[in-house]
Amino acid sequence: MPRALGLRVSLAEAEQTRKSLLDQGVLRTDLRIRREGNSIILPLKGPVPGIGGLVEMEFEANRASPSKYQDLVQIPPELRRFLPTSFDSIGEILVLHLPETLRPYRREIGRALLQANGHARTVCLDRGVRGEERVRDVEVVAGEENTLTTYQEYGLRIAVDVARAYVSPRLANEHRRVAGKVQRGEVVADLFCGVGGFALMIAKMGQAAKIYAIDSNPSALELLEKSLRLNRLSGVEIVTGDARERWKDLPPLHRVILDFPQGDFFSLGLEALRTGGALHYYRVLREEDRERFVESLLEEAEWRGYAITLDQVQTVRAYAPGKNIYGMDFTVRKR
Repeated sequence: MPRALGLRVSLAEAEQTRKSLLDQGVLRTDLRIRREGNSIILPLKGPVPGIGGLVEMEFEANRASPSKYQDLVQIPPELRRFLPTSFDSIGEILVLHLPETLRPYRREIGRALLQANGHARTVCLDRGVRGEERVRDVEVVAGEENTLTTYQEYGLRIAVDVARAYVSPRLANEHRRVAGKVQRGEVVADLFCGVGGFALMIAKMGQAAKIYAIDSNPSALELLEKSLRLNRLSGVEIVTGDARERWKDLPPLHRVILDFPQGDFFSLGLEALRTGGALHYYRVLREEDRERFVESLLEEAEWRGYAITLDQVQTVRAYAPGKNIYGMDFTVRKR
């Protein structure tokens, strides 16, 4: 029997965890889930950032693996090499990018994706993220004309409308990693919160005294309110408006999250941490530019009168060919 890493969870957590791992693309569907007493072991494709305690063991192979959509789609043979090998699975919605050469066949590709992914009801073509509110320009190419869904992140149910607010299930591990760093009694702010992945996970872990979630997209904040109700969470104050101004209304903060990787808001994070604390800052960078970019942030902080320490640089996810989103953790002290 094949061997693989496995995650052991209780029967009560099994289904939610399975769906979360499936959404993140880290669950092995070619292997059978094992049951041992009152727990199950979920087979994984490899180590998962933020998840410890994995065990290596043997798993039985599934007798029939799910069909690949590439085997089902009907397009000219010379174009098959351009078919994407990955897409975002957000609840019951699949979101994919297509090169221009394949866009005339987008509906055929969408139908094949629905056929190969039994849990999905809608396939959307992502034509890019637009504006400061980071809203996807999407087109429904197969299935139901409905872009509202919920998806799972480590037991959290998150409401999202892929046409009204940006979300990426590939950030689930980063939400959990950062939430795990929050200490009891902290006051935390996510200055560009979107649908609230960081705020929800921090609230779920229950260490923060208060969480401020700021965004200028009212649709995203409506979805965050819905998620708070779905998960029966409290301690999150939603603030509508431009974070570049609204942070001034907040009390002293222990931790600031700046997840706007296409924007230059580093100085905003420093200012919001008026008495010092922890800053989680995200940017899209080329690998070869990362070291020099971090050095430039340290130089900027010193020029502005802050003493900061780089604690960690995390590769969050791929963004484009040759580029990744990097998360940088800083400890900030005012001189």
